[in-house]
Amino acid sequence: MKKIIICFLLLSLIPIRILKSDEKEEEIKILKKQVQELLEKIEKLEKEQKKVSEKVEPKFKIKGRVAAGYYNSEDDGNFPKGSFEIPEAKIQFLFQPDDINTVIMRMDLNNAKFNTIDYLYLETKLDKLFNIDLPVYSRLGRFKIDFGEETFSNNPVESVLPSNSASNVSGNDEGLLLKANLSKNFSVSLSILNGNEGVGSDNNGPKALSTKFSYEFSNFYISGSFYNSFSLKDKNSEIKIAGLNSPPIGTSDWKRSFFEIDFRYDYKKGKILNPPSYSDSKGIIRSAYGIFKDDIKNGNDRDGWYGFVEGTLNLTDKLYFAARYSIVELDDGIIAKLNGIDSNKYERLSIGFGYRITKQTIFKFSYDFNREKPEDKDNDLFSILVSTIF
Repeated sequence: MKKIIICFLLLSLIPIRILKSDEKEEEIKILKKQVQELLEKIEKLEKEQKKVSEKVEPKFKIKGRVAAGYYNSEDDGNFPKGSFEIPEAKIQFLFQPDDINTVIMRMDLNNAKFNTIDYLYLETKLDKLFNIDLPVYSRLGRFKIDFGEETFSNNPVESVLPSNSASNVSGNDEGLLLKANLSKNFSVSLSILNGNEGVGSDNNGPKALSTKFSYEFSNFYISGSFYNSFSLKDKNSEIKIAGLNSPPIGTSDWKRSFFEIDFRYDYKKGKILNPPSYSDSKGIIRSAYGIFKDDIKNGNDRDGWYGFVEGTLNLTDKLYFAARYSIVELDDGIIAKLNGIDSNKYERLSIGFGYRITKQTIFKFSYDFNREKPEDKDNDLFSILVSTIF
């Protein structure tokens, strides 16, 4: 009987021991889970701390671009005997005190001399400032007018060719810009500007207005831009067309308005789209068409139109071929200084190629055939230069 009782006791202890073992394993699992959760919380806190540090730590950056080379033109051109030039030299300073605001200043050192500060503005990420989902930012100060397709690549570094189109719409002005990406493919910008030429000056007249809509789908990009200076009085316009920004002699009041539509197609679209000279798309076609009106008070209006078609073909990763036809013409036979020449119509055919020596440096060659009416000048231009970004 005693043996039976002992056996019974031994058998009764076995499940208790098993149960205790199972409980220990369960406790270990719980502890492991708690440790894992704790490690994840520590990792999350470290990431948040890093973000806070990055937000607090100011950032300062310097970048720029330079182009230098040799130009030779016919007798009526700017370089009839040939000349070594530095047509483009810009240095940009960027200071970011926080993750919302950025101060940008750019110095113009073209032709190896200090010319002016052509950018100085505060850019603010309004979506972060007001905690909204829509990507939108503002610029306040002096900046490049957001207009057209060529405006942001009309320099011998970023353009596929050393020269610009015959119209070369361009300009920087003081004002306020608001730009928003309303969807993944659609963006809109609105600028209120001084309008008249001169750094930090205003004629105390109505402000200029500029707006741009752009839409991108697949390999296509299209945009429309509108600009109206309103009354400039007797001052020059800040925005230029073929270098023309002055009112006719004797005009006491005038205003400038114009509209431009732009188109771009990327064949075998690459990852790098802009600037065009650094794009890795297999081929690019860009075009623009615009009309402008210079409304003159107590005089004849000075109206006209302009446009260009540009093609680029990347023959290899390093070598590309480029060509551009461009034109600007004034209505009713009016004569004005288009690209520095008294003319009614100015046409330019530019043909050339580029060789990417490195990812930052490009060798460029081109020949410009220039034609003017009513009097054609001998001013064709041969250009050979090296451009780089840093």
